Amino acid sequence: MKNLLTFIVSIGFFISAYSQITNAEYFIDVADPGVGSATSLTVTTSNTIAENFTIATTGLTEGLHVLHIRVKGTSNVWSLYKRAYFYVQSPSTNGTPKNIVAAEYYIDIEQAGGLGNQTALTLTAGMTINEAFTIPTNGLTEGLHVLHIRIKDADDTWSLYKRAYFYVQSPSANGTPKNIVAAEYYIDDDNLGVGNQNTLTVTDGMTINEAFTIPSNGLTAGLHVLHIRVKDADNTWGLYKRAYFYIHTSNAFTPSPIVAAEYFIGTDTADDPGTGNANPLTVTQGMTIEEAFTISIPTSLANNDYYLHIRVQDQDGTWSLYKRALFTVDSALAIEELSSDDFKVFPNPVQDVIHVNFTKFSNYTVAIYDITGKEIFLEDEVQQTNSFNISSLSAGIYILKIRDNERNQVQNIKIIKS
Repeated sequence: MKNLLTFIVSIGFFISAYSQITNAEYFIDVADPGVGSATSLTVTTSNTIAENFTIATTGLTEGLHVLHIRVKGTSNVWSLYKRAYFYVQSPSTNGTPKNIVAAEYYIDIEQAGGLGNQTALTLTAGMTINEAFTIPTNGLTEGLHVLHIRIKDADDTWSLYKRAYFYVQSPSANGTPKNIVAAEYYIDDDNLGVGNQNTLTVTDGMTINEAFTIPSNGLTAGLHVLHIRVKDADNTWGLYKRAYFYIHTSNAFTPSPIVAAEYFIGTDTADDPGTGNANPLTVTQGMTIEEAFTISIPTSLANNDYYLHIRVQDQDGTWSLYKRALFTVDSALAIEELSSDDFKVFPNPVQDVIHVNFTKFSNYTVAIYDITGKEIFLEDEVQQTNSFNISSLSAGIYILKIRDNERNQVQNIKIIKS
């Protein structure tokens, strides 16, 4: 059907601590008609919304489209929009899925001839494929490249391509890694270029573990991005690491100490009993807290994945947003934490493709959850080296969960989709 599209939207917007969401609107594909001028959506006034919207797709052409949604608070301030990609496809005459019978790839640029004329990959025909392909990189220049793979079914219909980024690097003359000798940072825009930004003092070494004080004077209220990069003894600069932070202006210029804390456990934000009504935690009053809490897991919880939510209150009676941590209840066996030495997840933040590599082979499962705790990706046939394309996910924070099924160990990693 290409007439109705139902989206389950859990929107984590917040306008401010003094505002609630009162309105929402959307537009598809076209240029933004302007704040307040898009198609309205009915929402229940609240600090957060988790609604089911039925949005008509009548008249949309077959292919990829983009849904944009934004919300307004009681302070009459509109948020930035959230985006979600979807595909409109006309049903086939009989609706019967067909076997995959062919595959092909190209690197960087599609070669002459287009569909069906790229480099063929040999596969076993079937409804799904799970193959290991050896793809040569001979002749590629040093730097970042993009692998594109697509498949064809028995009706001679080609899919869209999957993309995976990889980096070709020539070995140095002696193959010896060099010490990090310098670092620099910039906020938001790389307007001065590599080597010309704000200097950070580091101790020379193969790795650095430093505490930097970076001023935020003069920055406007709102979201900003800190970028840090380092240079080795060969005068080669690395890629930058990014961290998002928010500048918030307030009439109260004097910060208040933290005087209380509370927690609740649930699968999503709907389990929140409301500020001041959750389970209290005893804290030592201060501008910051660094406490070790012992929190009992209710015996009534069924085997599932849950979030622990913690928030704090200051002396002025203002509650913070909550921090969350994902954990698993499994009554069959005690679950231990998987050691971070057993795997590597990169890059983070990630734009399109995230790599999950293991130091040894085992029976692993990899899943990704959004901020509401909803599972949005699951791969239960994980290899020792893996690349997962998450380009279709909206920008934001997600939890990547790795489970070693043989040793009954798990690890949760926060990832940022940029």
